[in-house]
Amino acid sequence: MHAQKMQSPVGECSFCALRNLPKFCKMIPSCVVMVGDDDMYTVTWQPNNTGLGYDLLSCHPPREMTEWFKNTPTHEIRKIASQMVRNVFNQKQK
Repeated sequence: MHAQKMQSPVGECSFCALRNLPKFCKMIPSCVVMVGDDDMYTVTWQPNNTGLGYDLLSCHPPREMTEWFKNTPTHEIRKIASQMVRNVFNQKQK
């Protein structure tokens, strides 16, 4: 999975691959990100393998993804996801 920066400051859950999977959606940090004092953006989560997009939207996550979320502590998942989001915004600012 990777974070994708959206242009709208309003939630864009309909574009997120995790939207139908509340267990996974709740484990990652908020998808609305403040950048600076006045800039707010939304992040959506997309699969690295584009063939998985339909399966995720149909609530059929791959077994490896389910196992990873099940076996990784929640605080570690949040830490990884937060770093991924920061990386997306740092790349755009350079």
